[in-house]
Amino acid sequence: DTTGAQFAWDYDNGSVGKLVFGTQKANALVSIRSGGNGEAIAIDASQKVGIGTADMDGLVHIQSASAGAVSAHANADELVVENSAHSGITILAGATSTANVFFGDAGNSSEGAIYYINDGTTSSLNFQNEFGYINLLPSGGDAAAVGIGVSDPDVMLEVMMGASSEEILKLSRSATQYLELGVDAQATNNKGHLWFNGVSTMAFYAGGVAIGEAFAELGGANRIPADGAIIEGVLGVGTSVPEGKFHVV
Repeated sequence: DTTGAQFAWDYDNGSVGKLVFGTQKANALVSIRSGGNGEAIAIDASQKVGIGTADMDGLVHIQSASAGAVSAHANADELVVENSAHSGITILAGATSTANVFFGDAGNSSEGAIYYINDGTTSSLNFQNEFGYINLLPSGGDAAAVGIGVSDPDVMLEVMMGASSEEILKLSRSATQYLELGVDAQATNNKGHLWFNGVSTMAFYAGGVAIGEAFAELGGANRIPADGAIIEGVLGVGTSVPEGKFHVV
């Protein structure tokens, strides 16, 4: 067969020319082999490229050894990295640079990202989308700090809420049994808040604590403790069945 392969120089291809190396036969495979006749690089008729394999699962398939009877998912087969044991991808960057993986669409090339930041002194791993980010940052020694919505957490876990949000942390046992912790979105309220099953139960002010739904919800100045605590209902000390507003046993 004298027309199966092609190796040519196309001088008239634009202004720079083109070196052509391939095959003219339908469904033929271009193969570059190394020592022992092993498959080094293969290109099939659908322009899939294989390194270490001629049986490509995706557009680019890099294989050290077969993982077995498994194929890449159709939604994530542009790049396939395969091995029979540990498998991975390494991103190397400069000593004071970032290593990045970006996620985008037709409207934005950076809708989300995973990036490792190294400024030469400290380092952090960040997960980010258009709404905010999660930051994993060493805080000294062997400890690490986690920031959600904040890039430089000051403590082991710091959560920065959105401007229109109050609830920050929610602990749930079911859809109707949950505890929430938050900070009022309006700066004029200036209080922390604790909700149980959606009902305000406790509010923390600069001057003290308000306990009970009526006092913990928004109210007038008489419901804001100046120094100490105010409680809606009754208070028992040493008893679970107080007989008056304040009962000490």
